[in-house]
Amino acid sequence: MSRRQRKPQFPGVGAAARRSRAPLILLAAFAWLAMAAIVAAFLYSERREVRQRAERDGSALALALEAHTVRTFEAVDIALEALANRLHETPGLRKNDPAFQRILTARLEALYPYVRAIIVIGPDGRIMQDTNHPFAPDEISLEDRDYFQAHLRNPALQRRISGPLRARSGRGWFVAVTRHIDAAQFRGVVLAALEPQYFEALYGSLRLGNADSLMLFHRDGTLISRHPEAEGRTGVSFAGFPLFAEQLPRSPTGSYVSDPTLTPEPRLVTYRSIPDMPLVVALSQSMDDILQNWRETVIGALLALGALLLLLTALVAQFLREQRIRDMARERSLQAEKLEALGHLTGSVSHDFANLLNVVSASLRTISLGHDDPRRLREAVAVGERALVRGTRLVDQLRTFGRRQPLHVQATNLNRLLVSGVELLRQATGQRVRLECDLAPEVAGCLLDETELEVALVNLLVNAKDAGAGHVVLKTYNCSEQNRPAGWRGERPASFVCLAVIDDGPGMPEDVRRRVFEPYFSTKGEKGTGLGLAQVYGFMRQILGDAHIESRPGKGTTVYLLFPRAPATVSAGGQGQTA
Repeated sequence: MSRRQRKPQFPGVGAAARRSRAPLILLAAFAWLAMAAIVAAFLYSERREVRQRAERDGSALALALEAHTVRTFEAVDIALEALANRLHETPGLRKNDPAFQRILTARLEALYPYVRAIIVIGPDGRIMQDTNHPFAPDEISLEDRDYFQAHLRNPALQRRISGPLRARSGRGWFVAVTRHIDAAQFRGVVLAALEPQYFEALYGSLRLGNADSLMLFHRDGTLISRHPEAEGRTGVSFAGFPLFAEQLPRSPTGSYVSDPTLTPEPRLVTYRSIPDMPLVVALSQSMDDILQNWRETVIGALLALGALLLLLTALVAQFLREQRIRDMARERSLQAEKLEALGHLTGSVSHDFANLLNVVSASLRTISLGHDDPRRLREAVAVGERALVRGTRLVDQLRTFGRRQPLHVQATNLNRLLVSGVELLRQATGQRVRLECDLAPEVAGCLLDETELEVALVNLLVNAKDAGAGHVVLKTYNCSEQNRPAGWRGERPASFVCLAVIDDGPGMPEDVRRRVFEPYFSTKGEKGTGLGLAQVYGFMRQILGDAHIESRPGKGTTVYLLFPRAPATVSAGGQGQTA
């Protein structure tokens, strides 16, 4: 065969190659564009999820700080109310009376470290009693202070919380919490000077990001405290910022991204206005820090897309050369698809976010006045200190988010715990609810976490009080087939120790009873979070126990907490007692 005769075959082969190349290139381009679109959609969704996660974390932290701030100011207000009642009952008390000075000092020690001074101001604006006496000048007139004028104009004004003020004694900034002495006529005010640095230290213990900040504002926009500390910013008004000018008028809680023209970088601001107090807590997070991991994911995705493009180009070139290379390219493509599917599966796993414990505010009972027995005073102060320690431990638990905290489960005697903690539990119910313990003898040892049990009982007691109960009984017994909780469907009742919380409140209908353990389900409206009973149920299930509720309208409510029995017998101290 001559060369002239073979020559026409080459154009046909080239045309066939070009015809097979075009669809393959188009298919490869379409595949890459589709992959790019999928990756872009994933990155967009992930960015939105990252921001939402940051908002949820910030909201949970702000909620915890709100609860702590409420407890702090209410503890101060309770102490001031007790002092005001004492002053009302002892008119004509001479200036800097030594006996009353000792009472002030005891109150100050109970409120340490967030109160640095307690002062009694007479109706003329002069200091009558001062915990700083004799080191502070007592001839200073406070008649021109806004808090004094507010009580002077309105003697019925019970409590007032000021913005940050400079002490005239030269001791720096403080927040004045004041109460009137007499509602009928103006006889002066009693004042507690709160230390802004206490909140700075508290915020500093929360291990925020390097660019994050926590702030406490007065409702008028004045900065009270901030961490990290901004020297010279305490007392500065931020009323013109969007938080006060735009966000708070629309909603008492929320999140927004700050305008980059007002801050060096965009920031996610989460805030809560504290009900019944002129205070606002705010968390400011750097959007650059929030999106740091997401940006690294974007870079990785771009590199992967670039690598995929190069790989597709190489595969197309090899496919056009010979079938064997195309087969090898197909095999690598399948492997790449498997890796890609694995990457999507791994990247699509969402981070579960655990709901924070909604800290229930429990006020310290007013310490009985008119007694000279120091033992009773020490016991009352000890109860208050223990409540503060428990509250601090709860706030510490509120520092980690998105993972379940480990429990300290140990064999414990339920009767002993209730006998030792009943006084603290009575602080949760208040004086209008009668709390009794009906502890069965020879109660078996059970497995539980003591701190979580105390939190669960406080939740249940506060719920009973809020529902209108006047009498609550804590009853313990060894569970069996004969005395198993009514309506409980659990198995092996003899393997549990039961604690029944019985109240005489109004009860609840069946449709409400069935949902009370659901997270965020609440019948208290805006006052409730729907987390209390869900937390109780989660705690009981985590220790392999169970919880059950029986209630009918007009018949009260009984909450059964069933704790797994300990493998070894634990002494039933405090058995058969009724407190």
